[in-house]
Amino acid sequence: MRKFLFFLALAIFLYSPYGPSWGRFAVNLSLVIVMFSILGKAVPRRRSYDEEEEYR
Repeated sequence: MRKFLFFLALAIFLYSPYGPSWGRFAVNLSLVIVMFSILGKAVPRRRSYDEEEEYR
């Protein structure tokens, strides 16, 4: 929980006008990466077939 609050405070600081000019870009990019990682875990992995195995 403490780690989450740290990253939340860091994101708020970077998104604020007091943060660096690249702060909003960094926060938006990290949100996109987190969303794709969460969605990537929800998609089931494709089963790999052996070359000699017949497809049914």
